[in-house]
Amino acid sequence: MNARESKKIVRKNKKTANSGGLAMRIKYFVVIASFLAVILVMTLIIPGLPKSEETFSDFGTSTDFNLINQNGEIVTSDDLIDKVVLMDFIYTRCSMPMMCLLASLNFVQVQQALGEKFGTEVILITITFDPGYDTPEVLKQYGESLGADFSGWQFLTGDNQKISEVMQGYGLWYEENVETGIINHTMLTVLIDREGNIRKQYLGNLAELYEILDDIQQLL
Repeated sequence: MNARESKKIVRKNKKTANSGGLAMRIKYFVVIASFLAVILVMTLIIPGLPKSEETFSDFGTSTDFNLINQNGEIVTSDDLIDKVVLMDFIYTRCSMPMMCLLASLNFVQVQQALGEKFGTEVILITITFDPGYDTPEVLKQYGESLGADFSGWQFLTGDNQKISEVMQGYGLWYEENVETGIINHTMLTVLIDREGNIRKQYLGNLAELYEILDDIQQLL
């Protein structure tokens, strides 16, 4: 093998490593999140622990929507009635690990911690505000990299107008920098009861997992 061929192989290996880097990092964080979720569940089921007092507010009725999930299927807000819904808003190409990725990892922990209630009584919904990039195929790949169980965790997208209406309805601000492709946005997760009423809003990624799970339990 001559020097030129050796350099080509090195460049090819670097390119392959870079393309798989994000997926590997997500898988690493998912493992950690799942481990923490197991520990939390073991703590929550210890008998004798006091139940938190209700801390809900009235944020009005959740916003109606008609969007498309990671499988290309139509999902509407009416499909969520009779379920407790935990909903967040992200974009998959977000480069800040403490923003969208952290929000998704929080949902991984919720999925793990809910057990049999996941998908039957509680539904997780992730809606993108970057529909031009986050197609159903991209959302499916993103969900799979997280280990998402699509039977109880839906990733939704739609056309620009529908997405804009949903974001306005929930009061989420977002704005794309056309030069960098970075989307500046507020971080918001909402908890919706079985009747479609918004009962709690978690701003940023500051809410503790035990708090979210306790709030969900109170709505079941």
